[in-house]
Amino acid sequence: MAYDDNYVIDEADLPSFSANLLDNDFIGVDEYYIEALDVPPCFAMEGSMVYYVGNADGSPCCGECNFQYTIFTEAGFPCSAQVTITVECGTSKG
Repeated sequence: MAYDDNYVIDEADLPSFSANLLDNDFIGVDEYYIEALDVPPCFAMEGSMVYYVGNADGSPCCGECNFQYTIFTEAGFPCSAQVTITVECGTSKG
């Protein structure tokens, strides 16, 4: 079972951002693979990890980014979840 993931990150913390999308999921099999669709340009995926890579043009990665990933199991039962990453830029904390 895949569950949605939500992250809120301050722009200053982006260089160290990474997250394992499977941390909140339940996968009851040993063999599986993950496909992600439309990962925003500021982020990349490797296996189940999503991490910050920055925009190729150097522009900031502020605002909300969304994409979906699907877990495919050896039994052929796919399950999907939505990922929302909100990058806060120039917002007042107080």
